[in-house]
Amino acid sequence: FHKNDNYLIRKKYDGSNQIPNFSPDNCSYLGIKVTLINDKEFFSLTADEIDALIPSAFDISASKLVSKINELIDENKMRKLTSTAVVAWLTETGLLTEITDENGKVRKIPTDDGRLLGMNESEFSDASGKRKYVSYDKNAQQFIFDNIPSIAEAAKREVLQKEDIKRQQNENKSKPWTADETEKLCTMYESGMTMKAIAAELKRTRGSVKAKLLLLGLVEK
Repeated sequence: FHKNDNYLIRKKYDGSNQIPNFSPDNCSYLGIKVTLINDKEFFSLTADEIDALIPSAFDISASKLVSKINELIDENKMRKLTSTAVVAWLTETGLLTEITDENGKVRKIPTDDGRLLGMNESEFSDASGKRKYVSYDKNAQQFIFDNIPSIAEAAKREVLQKEDIKRQQNENKSKPWTADETEKLCTMYESGMTMKAIAAELKRTRGSVKAKLLLLGLVEK
């Protein structure tokens, strides 16, 4: 139960900016429904639900495509499918690839196989100028619908891997630093390793690593 969640609930309840120590139990007592993300089922659709999906006649973005898909689920009970998960799966299957454009921005573009399926580079304008994105025609949308089970399974694996990494990083969170750990920390930091890499190696959070480095005088605030 995150503080940000608490803040939003409090804000909705009485307009206060104070962050209370609400729990799901006393939120229930106050008549506020709370659903924790980790309690939700992983995204999935039945064969009948997939068959009911109808592609748009127009080219649409990945975000609009997943919005259409997520209309079929109960968001209070199931995690939504994300456009990030769809794009990751398409990249893994060789239909999208990553490039760095002339402005130094990393983005995805269709491969030759992706273009054959109906994935195209499109453009729109906003206050910051023109932006490019991948759009999906009717055939490409249907291809994604047909492969929802594979996309959902890949998304689930990704979430479980991230949760496992987070658990490993937090393993030593509340434990005091040992002399051996401190020595390893100094060695890794001086060798140029990033805070993220050091945290993963020592199974601690980045905040804990930075705090220790500050205490050792190796970094400044």
